[in-house]
Amino acid sequence: LVARGSFRVEGAGAAREHVLAATSDDGIRVAIDGRVVLEDWTWHAPKRDEARVLLLPGEHQLEVEYFQIDGARALELELVEAR
Repeated sequence: LVARGSFRVEGAGAAREHVLAATSDDGIRVAIDGRVVLEDWTWHAPKRDEARVLLLPGEHQLEVEYFQIDGARALELELVEAR
């Protein structure tokens, strides 16, 4: 599966740190603005991975790649501002 979309970070000024969390079974690769920020391109049971990313306010491009081999299926993404 390859999915593309966009999202907006509200606010003004400097970049702020965000946490991208992905729960997947099996492989996942996530790119923001063309840069891979999270990758676990392996065959694995459902698990959660996290990456910290700096994002400026404004529009950003998102690309998610995912593969499923057998057994359980899981794919969930969450992006929140770091505390």
